[in-house]
Amino acid sequence: MCAVSTTVADGKVMDTICDFLGYLPGQFHLIWRSNAHPDVQLLVRELQTALGGWLFPQLHWILDEEQKSLIFCPTIALEFRVTAYLWRVAIHCGKNPRKLIRMYNSLNFPSYNTETLDLMHNDPELKILFSTDCLCVGFNCKYIRNVVIMGETKDMNEYVQKSGRPGRDCEIVKDPRGIMYVTKKAASITKDVLAGKAPKMTKGGKTVEMDAGISRFLVLNCLPLQQDREYNNPSIDPPCHCENCASKPRITRRVPCNCSRCSPETLPPILIQKRQPLAIPMAERLTDEMRIFATQRLTVFRKSLWKATDEIKFGNVPRAAFLPDCIIKTILDNFALLRTPRDLDPIIVGCIHLVDHRDALWSVLMALRPEFVPLRAKADAKKEAEKRAKALTAPQGPR
Repeated sequence: MCAVSTTVADGKVMDTICDFLGYLPGQFHLIWRSNAHPDVQLLVRELQTALGGWLFPQLHWILDEEQKSLIFCPTIALEFRVTAYLWRVAIHCGKNPRKLIRMYNSLNFPSYNTETLDLMHNDPELKILFSTDCLCVGFNCKYIRNVVIMGETKDMNEYVQKSGRPGRDCEIVKDPRGIMYVTKKAASITKDVLAGKAPKMTKGGKTVEMDAGISRFLVLNCLPLQQDREYNNPSIDPPCHCENCASKPRITRRVPCNCSRCSPETLPPILIQKRQPLAIPMAERLTDEMRIFATQRLTVFRKSLWKATDEIKFGNVPRAAFLPDCIIKTILDNFALLRTPRDLDPIIVGCIHLVDHRDALWSVLMALRPEFVPLRAKADAKKEAEKRAKALTAPQGPR
């Protein structure tokens, strides 16, 4: 029996695998080689926008890359949002996103995914491939220069697998890069993990997942050196004499190291438009009950748009794309300022699946106005009752 893996850390992980396979100490032959890719430049960058949003200006550079890029997203929803953003930017730059960008995930038809991989290997016009974890193992395209990981990985194994995808042929790609964009909260999460604190919960009630290995990787100085420590990589690998390895030059580690910890990057500033305070009096803003009611109506409208589309053309487009939650929020934030259907244009201009349904959306919003009247009266009455109760319980001054 022969067992092979790229991501087996020495210690508990190794012992568990040996127990599972029935390997007894001293009764099996172990070949321990480094899992490092010394030719891949490891970079960690902090995201300036939220992963839950629709704007990713830090990825504009990918559209100008001559060689191919593989972008890993942890969810299909995020994969779609980033794709939609770069799609719009590509059109603005005069590029053809239909030939430039493709998505690979389990929601696609198998024939579409097969065609996507074939184009990635053989079509020079396809430069940007989005994927979930489907392609982090076993996908070897020799034309990939950049691997981009959106969000910090849960553990070192996931990071090593994904960052090992670029530069599979050193004669074609001379300077491969593995770039991980971490969220702003990553620093506090790693600090808590290394301090042994209980994992925090997200707003959705899920536990934040990050192990100690990736936490150490994100806070210590040299990225390749920390990877070596996590996997106990030997400093020198014995040369391989197989026909494939013998025909290619041996890759050695760069000196000095060019990772983003040892050689910090100088990146151009990203201009992010700051949110302006709403010029709406408090009395005209929607109450919480009105917002819940309106959100339910708009969610039903979104579902109707999605169900009415051509399943063949839009079968892999998620329902949220037809009226994203962030647009619903913006509409409700600005509800008092909406006077005509044209007032919706700057809000929905970036949503390619919604712009043609502006008038239908306006009809839904107009239907909400009479529904809001009793809800507003109820909120005003409640506020007045609270004011009277507060006046009655206020301490009386000396007579």
